[in-house]
Amino acid sequence: MLVEIQPRDPSPVARSVPVRRQPLIRRYAGPLTPYLYLVPALAGLVLWVYRPLAETVDYSFYNWDLLPTSPKLAVGWSNYKQLSHLPALWQAVGTTGLYIVGLLLFGVVLPLLIGVVAQNVSPRSRSAYRALIFLPVLVSPVVAATLWQFLLAPSGGLVDTVLSWFGLAQTNWLQQPDTAKYAIVAISGWKLLGVAVLVLTAGLAAISPEYSEAAAIDGASRRQVFRQITLPLLSPTLMFMFITAVLALPGFQVSV
Repeated sequence: MLVEIQPRDPSPVARSVPVRRQPLIRRYAGPLTPYLYLVPALAGLVLWVYRPLAETVDYSFYNWDLLPTSPKLAVGWSNYKQLSHLPALWQAVGTTGLYIVGLLLFGVVLPLLIGVVAQNVSPRSRSAYRALIFLPVLVSPVVAATLWQFLLAPSGGLVDTVLSWFGLAQTNWLQQPDTAKYAIVAISGWKLLGVAVLVLTAGLAAISPEYSEAAAIDGASRRQVFRQITLPLLSPTLMFMFITAVLALPGFQVSV
């Protein structure tokens, strides 16, 4: 049985493959494409944040009750001069400065010391210390408020009871203006301490021990290693915790 075989066409017709067109924004924007995706977010930021802020600064130079029927009188810097003579302004500045210093103490200084000291203990004890320090973060705000109200109670509170053992007078920590500020700073820092220790411990663990070993071989002391090697390498983490502590200030003030 003979089968006729048809010869193959030496020049087959190439199939037409559809070409995918790039989006219009990519063809004409070029290197500006990533920035164009930020336009909606930036527009909302300008509309809802920077525009009201600019209007507030502009209104501060006028004497106006914001009613369309009342005239707007330009007074220059007199509003700022009047504000600078208010005792409440400087009291608020001092209280805010106290909060910032206290939160930086609990959010940067103490966590750094705890993280450095914890590196010299055994791994099992180190985990126990970190768990105890991080425990306040897991406590809900309602439970924490109740706990501190019990500890700082003027009669029968644990803090006043311990102070009475040393002959110190009982104090109403949460209702006296002189002591309430320090009590609030301690409570706020107590909640921030666990997260700060966790972050700074991770930053210390990321530093290779080869640097300190090489410095120790060259005759550097522990203080020199900490000041000239550990702190510079840990500076990004410290800056992060500094910004976190300062940004956390309004939330602590509102909660108080």
